Amino acid sequence: MLTLINPQEQRDSKQKIETLLNLFKIYQRVDLPITVQKKATFVMAENEEYGVYGGAIIYSKKVKLLYEKVANILLKFTPELEEVWCLKLCFSIKPKEGYLTLDILDLYETFYQNLHKLLNDWGQRNQIKFLVLSLGYKEYCDTKIYGRWPYLLEISPMEASDHQFHGLLVLNTKKKQIYAPKIEGYDPDISCSHPANDQKPIKRTVQ
Repeated sequence: MLTLINPQEQRDSKQKIETLLNLFKIYQRVDLPITVQKKATFVMAENEEYGVYGGAIIYSKKVKLLYEKVANILLKFTPELEEVWCLKLCFSIKPKEGYLTLDILDLYETFYQNLHKLLNDWGQRNQIKFLVLSLGYKEYCDTKIYGRWPYLLEISPMEASDHQFHGLLVLNTKKKQIYAPKIEGYDPDISCSHPANDQKPIKRTVQ
């Protein structure tokens, strides 16, 4: 089950958010500043067997602080853009003894596919057409293999100086799916309709 928690609801889910943040520290080496956490939207993934086993963090970031190639592309086509929405994700369940069971495989697919659906719904409500992602190589591959996430821009870990994947995830792609391995251009329709500090999200649960 995935649950979306907006900034105003963080107090009611404080313990679960702390658990998720600890998972990010352990598995992703991600430790966002407190000021960023307070304004972030959290996606909680949990079930009866594992409890909180992963999720995502949606937060705003200055364009000038993004990975250089991503920032340059965004500023080339939307020079007035100052902030964008970014996404970090974490899936902490690992196959026992290196073997991927059918149950774990189903959990992988459910997590990534439902997360993409939830992000699409969030983007539609807030008129956000893309998210900026920085992921490890495994997480990037998992989004493609298990979730078939449509990226408009992909900079592979082999190309990036920090050995991370950097890209733009397209939201609301019902009519037009983009699965190209790397696109050097830019879609002019991708600019934010609302600035990153103008979010009024709603708590949603996806089974």
